[in-house]
Amino acid sequence: MLKKEDCYNGRVEVPAKHRLVNSFSIKIDAHTGNVSDLAFSHPNKQLCVITCGEDKTIKVWDVATGSKQYTFEGHQLPVYSVCPHTKENIQFIFSTGIDGKIKAWLYDNLGSRADYDAPGHSCTTMAYSADGTSKVQKFRHIMRELQGAIIVGSIFHSVLGFSGFMSLFVRLINPVVVAPTVM
Repeated sequence: MLKKEDCYNGRVEVPAKHRLVNSFSIKIDAHTGNVSDLAFSHPNKQLCVITCGEDKTIKVWDVATGSKQYTFEGHQLPVYSVCPHTKENIQFIFSTGIDGKIKAWLYDNLGSRADYDAPGHSCTTMAYSADGTSKVQKFRHIMRELQGAIIVGSIFHSVLGFSGFMSLFVRLINPVVVAPTVM
């Protein structure tokens, strides 16, 4: 896995252990200023690295040769996150930056195809879900399941307490019986 340390002073270094084509590492003079994010993509069945940086651009690089395939310009301020995605055989890249815009790009040099205003007018990282659910929706679903389990457990515990069965159960289980199961 690539680490933040692999991106420095506008350069990206892809170590040999992450490369599928050759056994050597590749260094790319990617951006003026720092590289903010990178992602891997397979446009046209070709392994590529997508980078973005302080120079307000998104660039796509061929991993095998290190050559630049595409340059996307259109953000007014530094770009902080890129997220490649494929839907219905259409390959595109989402990008976002502190200019408050989320842009969608196709793998061509024709500019952004869609512009969205980021929530809160600034966005420094993003993730895209192919099934249409967000992390918030998944979190809510899990929390509802947990709430249901807690409610059922509370009702069961209350029934045991009010029925008097719990006091009978506690008399049967004493510390001598519990100690071997704990150890």
